Amino acid sequence: MTPQDLSHALLIAVLMDNGGSMELPAGAFEADALGGVDGSWHAVEMTPDPAVGPAPLGRARRRGGDHRMSGHLAVPLTLPPGPGPVDVQAHAFTVLTDAALSGDEWDADALGTVLDWGGKLAGPHLLSDAWDGGLIDAAAVAAHIGQVWSAAEYPDAALGHDRWRELFDVAGFTVDGAPAGRPGGPVELWRGSVPERRADWSWSTDWETAGRYASGYFGRPRGRLYRLIAPPGALLCANGGREEAEFVVDTAHPGVVITDG
Repeated sequence: MTPQDLSHALLIAVLMDNGGSMELPAGAFEADALGGVDGSWHAVEMTPDPAVGPAPLGRARRRGGDHRMSGHLAVPLTLPPGPGPVDVQAHAFTVLTDAALSGDEWDADALGTVLDWGGKLAGPHLLSDAWDGGLIDAAAVAAHIGQVWSAAEYPDAALGHDRWRELFDVAGFTVDGAPAGRPGGPVELWRGSVPERRADWSWSTDWETAGRYASGYFGRPRGRLYRLIAPPGALLCANGGREEAEFVVDTAHPGVVITDG
């Protein structure tokens, strides 16, 4: 580790240990504070504590806020030039892995580029991997999680409810990708589904939309119409992009009761 890397790592470690920010006195960056009168700099030494072992230095995940990319990305977000066909979905995962290992940081637009490469089937896994890899912050998750959910063919099964719950908790409640306050009271929602999938998370405020799903209109097995009253805390996001008045609902949330429509 170079002296420059060590200095940066120590700064991040101190900031994170103090909740992400700290106040410094006005004279903290004066010459006498940073070094000697001859222009030299103070040296820093890290000594492991025998009781707990050495302190690991690593990359700290960004915690919220609208962070943006700045400067050069080590891994460019471009498709290979060929020749021949390109497996765009596989390329999306390769770029994500290389970028995470290189310490790149993506904003919402960069994440959107990679999600477009992956398509609706790979979208949930790309979003999940980008968060785990430290590539994105909560703002980027919030900008895309609703669309990723809505576009996926079977979103509930793509990641499982436990993982989705973690990611929606990171994002907070959103409406069409924008942070928003949850409704002030319970919301009546409808779902058309086969009985074994009645507790899946995609619901609609429009019973006619839900009824079309129940009828098998979209090429799905014929099912039944279900109704629930969702308390605000069960609502994870609202999506209007497909004109289906969709709410994503954590159906395991306390107070959620599903009945026949």
